[in-house]
Formats: sequence, structure tokens, C-alpha cells
Amino acid sequence: MKQTLQSILTASDAALFPDISKSCNQNSVLCITESDVFRCNEEIAVFLQDPDFQNRLCKQDFVDILFVLKGNCTCKFYKTDLTIAPESVFLSRHSFCMIPHQVIHSFSPDHDCQILHIFFKLDSLRSHYSDLISANNALLLFFSNMLYQSHYWNYLYFSVSYTDKLDTLLAEMYEEFYRKQIYHQNMLYYSSGTLFTLMERQLFSQISVSPSNPLRLVRYDQIYSYICDNYPMTSARKIAEYFHISQSYLCKLFHENGTTVTTVIQEIRLQQTRSLLEQSDLSIQNIAELVGYHDLTYFIKLFKRNFSITPYQYRKKYQSAKNLSQSTES
Repeated sequence: MKQTLQSILTASDAALFPDISKSCNQNSVLCITESDVFRCNEEIAVFLQDPDFQNRLCKQDFVDILFVLKGNCTCKFYKTDLTIAPESVFLSRHSFCMIPHQVIHSFSPDHDCQILHIFFKLDSLRSHYSDLISANNALLLFFSNMLYQSHYWNYLYFSVSYTDKLDTLLAEMYEEFYRKQIYHQNMLYYSSGTLFTLMERQLFSQISVSPSNPLRLVRYDQIYSYICDNYPMTSARKIAEYFHISQSYLCKLFHENGTTVTTVIQEIRLQQTRSLLEQSDLSIQNIAELVGYHDLTYFIKLFKRNFSITPYQYRKKYQSAKNLSQSTES
């Protein structure tokens, strides 16, 4: 019979976080580094919050996903200027809260509150998050913004239905980290994917973010419109930077729509090429540069591969058809 997470925590000497808090000045911001949390080759860590660690300003250089196991907790999130009143979030039992790196915050838990923290190294999340999160939704966008924007200030929280599956999963993650058996990081990585999937299932009904910095879902049609407006100079890298998403997620989004980023950019450029050939007297060289191609030989080969004739032949054929139509009408 599998143990529940509560029974595991009760039976063991809980792995508490952070041990370093007691020796620090309570009036300053506690900066918690990866070396304070992760041992050699660890990318994911799981801790129970130290009951003595409360009302303490802190920030960390890794990502914190916390889960309220028992009781209630108020989290306060501060801008860089600590004189400005913080945003307060009330987290009830069975609530998740995701806190990005470098966001100053504090916890005010009830006396019987228990909080489980799952910490992720930034480099690990940047490498794997688009594989761990399957859908184009606010969870994925939050991670994209958090990992690729400089000075990203936001947080995300939501309540979940605490099922046996979630209890078992969190219990297994805690035990894997606590016992540190061989390949425990591999197990934590795969469990994280399951955890994010369970989050996604309840995402749309109960998700909340900072009211001062709401999320915007990135859709394929938004990116397509952006390419239409910026086709001469754009690229997959520039698109990803503009929308604050990874290139791997960008490619995944286009693949789901049956195409690629390069194909769409190329199609739009060639559509514009045909319009310019039909409606202007610009030289082929000028048209190539206007639509984003500076190698004339490559541009001509690309055009011929798609339309079976060269740009010059296309213009000549169009003009002949136009002249014939006009003479017929007259």
C-alpha cells in the first residue's frame, strides 16, 4: 500500500528549507543561490518549508513552484522598490504558486501551514520546459516569459482538486529527492512532466496572475500577422525574441499547424514578390532586396523552384496576359 505524502512527511525527518534563514538579518532581502539548494549535478530539488521561515523578504536565482499541503498562507510580492506596497496573494490549502527567479517575496503562513517547494534550476527549465508542458496556454506562456525576459516580474497561482494521483506524485517526488537513490534526478524530471500535465488539466478554470502584469496567450495567427508586417527582416530568432518564447516552442507551434517558420516567411516573401512584379517597374534586384533576399542568384532559383519560371519570365508573362486582356476589351 502506497503511503500518502502526509504520512511520509510525518514519519521522516523532513528536508526543511531553508536552513540558512536563521543566521540572516531579518530586515534585509535574503538572496538564496543555487549553491544553497542544489548539490552537484542536481537540477530539481524538493523541500518542506521550515516553519520558522516566515515574514522574511527573500529572492532566489532559481524557479520556485510551491504547493500548500495544509493550512493557509499569504504571499507578498514586491517590486524592486520596497517602499511600494506589495501585492498580496492568499493561498489556501491545495494551491500552487509559481515564483520566478529574482522576484522579492515573503511568506506569512498559518501556524499549522505546510508548504512543499519544488525548485528548478534556470538552465534546466530553459532546456526542457517546452517538452514538459504540452499545450499552448497560460502555463507555457508564463514559463516562456519568465525564462526569456529580463527582469520579469510576475507570479502565477491556482487551486487544484487534490486527487490521489497528485498526492502520490508529490509523495514520490519528495521521496526521490529525500532518499537520493541512483538516478533520482531522472525520476524527478519525468515526474515534473506529469505534474505540469495535471496542472494544465485545471488551468483554464482557476488560473490567476498578477493583476498588474497579466499574461497574453501567444497564438499562431498573432505570429502570422507579425510575419506579414515584418517579412523582409524577420527570422525565427527575432520572432521568438519579440513574443518572449523559445525557438523550440515556436517551431512546435508551427508544426502543429502543418508548416514551419521558414516556409511561412518564404511564402509571404514570394507572394509579395509576385505583387511587385505585377504592379511595379522595379528591377529584379531591387525587388529581391525589398522582400528580404540579398543574394540575387539564390532568389531567382527559389522563385523558379516555387513557380517553375524565373521572376523575369513571370513579369513578361503577366504583362503579355494583361495586354491581351486590354486589347480584347477594346
